[in-house]
Amino acid sequence: MSRQKPRLSTETALEERVKELTCLLKVAQIAANPGISLDEILHQAIALLIPAWQYPEITSARIVVDRQVYAADNFRQPAHSQRAEVVVNGAPRGFVEVVYLEKRPRGDEGPFLCEERNLIEAVAQQVGLIVNRKDAEQQRALLENQLRHADRLATIGLLGAGVAHELNEPLGNILGFAQLAKRCPELPESARLDLDKIEGASLHAREVIKKLLVFARQVPSEQRVTDVNQVVRDSLYFFEARCAKTGVTVEYDLDPDLPAICADPAQINQVL
Repeated sequence: MSRQKPRLSTETALEERVKELTCLLKVAQIAANPGISLDEILHQAIALLIPAWQYPEITSARIVVDRQVYAADNFRQPAHSQRAEVVVNGAPRGFVEVVYLEKRPRGDEGPFLCEERNLIEAVAQQVGLIVNRKDAEQQRALLENQLRHADRLATIGLLGAGVAHELNEPLGNILGFAQLAKRCPELPESARLDLDKIEGASLHAREVIKKLLVFARQVPSEQRVTDVNQVVRDSLYFFEARCAKTGVTVEYDLDPDLPAICADPAQINQVL
């Protein structure tokens, strides 16, 4: 009997190491699944932690990342607790915690084995890598969306510039003929008023086209004395018109004493 104890102890130790390695391997396999969310990874990791400890029947676990708690259903105030910090890019982001819900005999660290300390540290390190990778994926998705949006804006700008150039010629003809017609000496007053409206509408349309060309960056760079307040009003012209259709009023809080500056109004427009 005395010779069997070391052998049984060795077998038990080997079984514990197998459980620990299996836990690490399966966490890595879960994290490698394409398209799996961070929530799913951490929930499954908790399920893998419990059987990896020496007393799985009284073991529970939780993982906290960015104050979001992922815990086993039976998690409660523990009798013993073992915790490892989750660090991402040198900054603490949470922790991994394994607990015993009942008291157990003293081991290397409370009732926990030193190998279990190594395991929880390894799991916490792996969780940190997973969180870092998910952060990078989110950032990449955000940048891709921004690039697609910028590409759409560039396309709209090119189309808008093309339309603006095409409209300029017929608008110039309308304006010119309206001004010629107004010179007719026998023109009735009602017709003159109608021609004034045509002229005003044509000038307004030309101004809209000018703003569209500025928005599309089709106006060459030109440094000149610029009223910033007026640039603000011009820049928000399209936005204000769109808001008016939905009953929203744009309010301006501009400084009337703001001095003029030497700048390119088109470039300031792009900033706004």
